[in-house]
Amino acid sequence: MALPTRREYLGLATGTLALLAGCTDGTDPFDQPQQPHPDPDDVFTDLAVRRYWFDVTDPVLDGERGPLYSVTSDADVDEFELQADPLAADDDAADPLAFLRAIDFDEATGLLTDNRTRACHQLVVELVERRADDELSIEFCQRFHDASFECSVDDTYRQVTAIEVPVTFENGPYPGTITTSSGCNHPPGQPAADGDSE
Repeated sequence: MALPTRREYLGLATGTLALLAGCTDGTDPFDQPQQPHPDPDDVFTDLAVRRYWFDVTDPVLDGERGPLYSVTSDADVDEFELQADPLAADDDAADPLAFLRAIDFDEATGLLTDNRTRACHQLVVELVERRADDELSIEFCQRFHDASFECSVDDTYRQVTAIEVPVTFENGPYPGTITTSSGCNHPPGQPAADGDSE
């Protein structure tokens, strides 16, 4: 059996190093394209938000498009009917439809979500982003309720979130996406991790 030549050893070593470096095609595997940062004018954090929890597992809203709805008029609000009464709410607020009816739709747009959550967890709105000329999307994060909230870790609730966003559209907006992360920053105007509010 012929032994490999020095040139063959060098070729093998060069190929191995290239594979390890990830540069066989001239690219760096760590040099991935970055997602563009949104325009600050398209990111809304100064929001009026009310959240409501329901001791049911089926959707609370009877709309067919869920779980994210855009609301731009009183007529839109009238299309909804709650299928249960809230168990708890932020600041003992009235039902979400009453919150939406109080919005001045000449100045703002309403968003409404209906999500299933673990009973001892809450979804917190971190921001709303305009991702297209006629689309609004929500970024939630998840954390535990404060100790005064009665719940069982084995149960699930529905959380309905009503949001007033200070932007209007000629047509639309169309509901965008909902994303949820496991860690929360402290969004303005919502309960801090210790249960206090700013």
